Amino acid sequence: MADRYVVKGAAVVLPIEGGTERYLYRGAQVGDGFTIKGIKHALALGLIEKVKAPTAAEKSAAEQAAADQAAADKAAADKAAADKAAADKAAADKAAAEANK
Repeated sequence: MADRYVVKGAAVVLPIEGGTERYLYRGAQVGDGFTIKGIKHALALGLIEKVKAPTAAEKSAAEQAAADQAAADKAAADKAAADKAAADKAAADKAAAEANK
């Protein structure tokens, strides 16, 4: 299925190719394996809607935001590790000074 859909209503029951049904709830992505007739029916009732493919600019912005978040997470982790190392060194120095008294 080239088109992608998302559940817009509270819930939808879609028939699966092969004869069974599947319940999907608001916000769920409608993947492959559902019957075309079931998808058309749910679209007509307004229970699902077609998802627009992101533009190249939107993809690029999302990728940049993810890279920025990853860099910020790494910086925070590095700072936490450095703070812990400094605290551990201070504690070790204090213990050594106490032991030398």
